[in-house]
Amino acid sequence: HKGSIKETHYMVDKCVENKTYQFRVQTKNEGGESDWVKTSEVVVKEELQKPVLDLKFSGVLTVKAGESIKLEAGLRGKPQPEVVWAKDAADLTKSPRVKIETTSDSSKFLLTKSRRSDGGKYVITATNPVGSFVAYATVNVLDKPGPVRNLKVSDISSDRCTVNWDPPEDDGGCEIQNYILEKCESKRMIWTTYSSSLLMNYTHVLHLVEGNEYIFRVRAENKMGTGPPTETKPIIAKTKYDRPGRPDPPDITKVSKEEMTVVWNPPEHDGGKSVTGYILEKKEKRSLRWVPVTKTAIPERRKKVPNLIPGHEYQFRVKAENEIGIGEPSFPSKPAIAKDPIEPPGPPTNFKVVDSNKTSLTLGWGKPVYDGGAPIIGYVMEMRPKTEKAGPDEGWKKCNVTAHLIHTEYTVTSLDEKELYEFRVAAQNQVGLGRPADLRDAVSP
Repeated sequence: HKGSIKETHYMVDKCVENKTYQFRVQTKNEGGESDWVKTSEVVVKEELQKPVLDLKFSGVLTVKAGESIKLEAGLRGKPQPEVVWAKDAADLTKSPRVKIETTSDSSKFLLTKSRRSDGGKYVITATNPVGSFVAYATVNVLDKPGPVRNLKVSDISSDRCTVNWDPPEDDGGCEIQNYILEKCESKRMIWTTYSSSLLMNYTHVLHLVEGNEYIFRVRAENKMGTGPPTETKPIIAKTKYDRPGRPDPPDITKVSKEEMTVVWNPPEHDGGKSVTGYILEKKEKRSLRWVPVTKTAIPERRKKVPNLIPGHEYQFRVKAENEIGIGEPSFPSKPAIAKDPIEPPGPPTNFKVVDSNKTSLTLGWGKPVYDGGAPIIGYVMEMRPKTEKAGPDEGWKKCNVTAHLIHTEYTVTSLDEKELYEFRVAAQNQVGLGRPADLRDAVSP
């Protein structure tokens, strides 16, 4: 520098990076100059320092929902570190409610209009070329509690019942102080508070009016306020036991021309007393009158119903009985016609070669012994060249071009006299193809 300086420090610029320099200084006054004092050798280069974050609070920061979350961390590091604030692995920089201010010595975080979901662990990461530093801040946002769970009504009688529930999944971040129970008569739809200071998660409700229908609702309360209500399904104040409920419609499992087998499930509600038996009723589909199948209740849940009129269509319904009485009938079963069941026919009989020449074979067969309960509408014949490794259902090709053969004889042409062939034929009725009959040995033209 030129001339004297008054300060006891001086910024030397225009140095060359990584060069070694030495400096000296002396003092002057009216009496003269002092001796020079030298520095040691100095290499000019940028000072490097790993980042360090110093959070301005310890423990857990607690705020009320709607208030702002303010966090601050002291910051050191050279060169200037980049600071990122995150929660649940999401960068918070882009959130419209977040404002982040980072200077050379601090980073400030502000989140406005906090919600319960904003609580949790915040991760602050400072990074520069030398390294990185991670700090954690835990925030608890207090709010009203969530809804109570598994609200149920039990032990219902003519004038009382028990209401119980599980605490909310989310207590709002602070202890549940009490519960509020309200009741409402369905026909009036006016809610009244039964109790606003319940400490346990159940209560016995008294002074109900017999025969009236009631709905209950429960809310949890903490120091932040009252959570949303959870409602029960309607219940009727009545004696504990009742006739059984309505079973599901019965099923018809086996059908023949004179009898059907009917099965059913127990009702969902037994009325509080065990079901002692069932009343099974039948009617012809076109009739309006239901007739009991038996004179007394049936203890099982299955009944073979005999003496039906062949060709007529029937429906069934069932009622459950307990010691209180007989419940409502089920809805009717699907209708079924009294007729013998139809299935695919048996294999054709006496399958054999009846004629042959150099390139063709004529095969014949007889009708199946069993037609499956329906007329035979035709036959399908298949062939394949005989091979050693072919599986029982591999390589078969249909001989006939039409959908099925009407006659019990068919001539296969364009065969190779040096080749051995296997044949099989199956009968068909309206249900489908039956089991095939195989030619006993492979043959050639």
